[in-house]
Amino acid sequence: MKKILAILMILVLVGGVAFAQLTPQVTAKASVNWGIDFGAGKNAKAQHGFENLLDAKVVIPLYMGTLNSKTEGDVRMNFDLGVNLAYRFYDQLSNSASPHVAWDSDAEFKLWRKTLSDMSASIHFFGGYMNVYGRPDFSTNYAHIWSPIPDNGVAWGPETSGDITGFGTKLGYASDDLAGTGLKFDAGLKFGSNGSWKAKGTTAQDKFKVVDLKVGDTLIAGATYYKQNGIDAEGKPIFSSTAAVFAAPPTVGAGEDGKYLVKVTTTATGSAANKYAFGLDLSLGYDKWVTLDFGINATFDNVKDFGKAGVHEDVAAGSNPDKPYLGMGLKLGSKPVDGLALTLAMDALMNVGTDSKVAFDLRFDASYKWVALGAYFGNDLSAYAGKDKNNKAIGDMAAMIAFKSAASGDTNFVEGLAFGVDFRLNHLLSAVPTGDKSTLPMGISAWVNYKYALTDSMWVKPYANFWGETNRKSIDASKTDKFFGVAYKVGATFSPAEKIEIDTYWSQGKLSWNKYEGTEGMISAPAFDAHNGTFVIGVKVIY
Repeated sequence: MKKILAILMILVLVGGVAFAQLTPQVTAKASVNWGIDFGAGKNAKAQHGFENLLDAKVVIPLYMGTLNSKTEGDVRMNFDLGVNLAYRFYDQLSNSASPHVAWDSDAEFKLWRKTLSDMSASIHFFGGYMNVYGRPDFSTNYAHIWSPIPDNGVAWGPETSGDITGFGTKLGYASDDLAGTGLKFDAGLKFGSNGSWKAKGTTAQDKFKVVDLKVGDTLIAGATYYKQNGIDAEGKPIFSSTAAVFAAPPTVGAGEDGKYLVKVTTTATGSAANKYAFGLDLSLGYDKWVTLDFGINATFDNVKDFGKAGVHEDVAAGSNPDKPYLGMGLKLGSKPVDGLALTLAMDALMNVGTDSKVAFDLRFDASYKWVALGAYFGNDLSAYAGKDKNNKAIGDMAAMIAFKSAASGDTNFVEGLAFGVDFRLNHLLSAVPTGDKSTLPMGISAWVNYKYALTDSMWVKPYANFWGETNRKSIDASKTDKFFGVAYKVGATFSPAEKIEIDTYWSQGKLSWNKYEGTEGMISAPAFDAHNGTFVIGVKVIY
């Protein structure tokens, strides 16, 4: 009975905070569309009908705030706490699945994420500070490559960022005007351990991922591979239920290349404690002229003794388990002229691979209002490593250049008119396959739209989008040559009243999210070859 009363009291208190102090945040979009898709190929059969879409998000904050307890002079304690319950559809709810049964037709909110955000506690004293709660970040990722052109916000790009898991503290000093020089300064020492005195071991786990093996690739020791045999009606891969047997492991031989589901079983471990890591963060800035960010992180013990420390699992060669972990990164920035921004960044990991060599990547970016350009390089041990004509790992490069004008603001030419071009080059140094007319991996995106106000509340916006990339493969099996695939979309949106939009468009070609251009397939179904086109008209309401 006492437990029940205690739970009820907590619910009353939490409910009072959530609904009396903070207002839930609600965003939602719903639309009804009619469309016709003309399929792919000469003998395609058109498919048409209505589609209902709903995308909603409800955030219920239980408590969000900063608690400051200030004592004498410049000594204070900060306690930041934010707690949210977020309800959201995993994706736009649609009746595109078929058949659509009656009891599964209505929208149902599902718990998307429970968030404990901004949880930190720190002590500040005369410019110095000590983090009491909050995991120190034992990694650097300054030179992360750009996201792909079709990016929905969850893209993972190749990176040479190490990571050490664990909790600890950071002792530092920060000043916005160091000794009256105008120099911004923030430096901190980080200390962490791989567990506490209460730490327990981990159980054995099976981890899965899909890889695309090429002839000459090296297999993961102890891993089990299941080859992809095809694709089901929903476009999902089908893998063999029998483990693949390679002729000459650990090397992938001729005829053994392709996509595989890889299973790696981690071994159970005992309690992980008594091992420590340290790091240094340094940030300097002098007005707009120059900024410097630097970080270095290391373990005292070998990686295998510390536990989970090293590089991302998709990096070609991980940290040598028989060596200590050591990673560093730096970023230089400058804005010498209004609108001009320059950035040079590098990340490096020492003791990578069995030979304990260095994996690193570099990134340079320059932008001036409408124009942006950049270059990226990853060496032969980085996640962006390429292959030469003998299938040997080599350092590789990427480049980009873009021109963009927004509908308003500093980069606007004509009020309401927005347009731009984004051009990418990937794996510039890798050998280009011969015999199938493969070319340098590249992709381009171009767009234009113009929003014209008819009245104070009515507007119309015609728009056009174009995408193109090299090295696409025809759906016709008899055509083995690669070609330049394209996709496009033209349409117009009319808003008769606020929060109501009528949209109609014609598109040909289909895109894939988060795929790098010319290599991974930004265009999943090129126009004319694999898609005959789609026409859609619909009405959307926005809350």
